[in-house]
Amino acid sequence: MPPSQPVWLFDLDDTLHRADAGIFRLINRRMTEFMARELNLSLPEASDLREHYWRHYGATLGGLQQHHPQVCPAEFLRQSHHLPELIAALQPMPHIDTALAALPGRKAVFSNGPAFYVRALIEAMRLGSHFEALFGVDDLALHYKPQPQAFHLVCAA
Repeated sequence: MPPSQPVWLFDLDDTLHRADAGIFRLINRRMTEFMARELNLSLPEASDLREHYWRHYGATLGGLQQHHPQVCPAEFLRQSHHLPELIAALQPMPHIDTALAALPGRKAVFSNGPAFYVRALIEAMRLGSHFEALFGVDDLALHYKPQPQAFHLVCAA
């Protein structure tokens, strides 16, 4: 029996691209605007709540799921990940293509972002040939990092 190949599980944001160079700011702004509109909050109140949910649950979506069941998660993800502006701000990590090519084994991406975002960024960076699977939070029944269930689902897949 041949030796098993390693499996590499990559985060997307600030691992394969520099989200801190602009994408996180854009996503956070759109999340805040969505929350202000949907929850009837001021922008500062919505920003504080978004940040609180992110710190407490590990994902803003987690707080919305727990405390605001009237909010549609799919709509939240769609409106907070506006692809044209995100693709324009995309900055792949230096030498990421070479680094991925040098790693033996199977590779997958697992993000708390929606699947359409994961696919679009991987495609825009031309990294798709390196990965066997791409997982967004909506591929995992809205389980997100750091929830153990999210990791169990990714590993099972």
